[in-house]
Amino acid sequence: MPGPRATQNSRLATDQEAPVEAGSTSERESERRRRSTTESFVERLRVASFWTAIVLPIAYLPILAIGSDGTRTGLFVALLAVHLVALYAGHAHELER
Repeated sequence: MPGPRATQNSRLATDQEAPVEAGSTSERESERRRRSTTESFVERLRVASFWTAIVLPIAYLPILAIGSDGTRTGLFVALLAVHLVALYAGHAHELER
């Protein structure tokens, strides 16, 4: 039969282990929140890219209507590059029906 000192030592060991487990739970919770925040950010970026890819072609019309010179050609190529990036980033967005 363990004496009072052994019981006290086992309580101390248990008390010392409890914060470690609580810390692990807290770490898991913070990791879950961080992952949720990251997923939320990625989804918002995907939605913004999708709608940018939808709306951006409207900007082509004035550039094409005015004609081309060196500046407008560069602007057109830049818009085309942004459009391609938006298409790539937003292609996985699914509209809810």
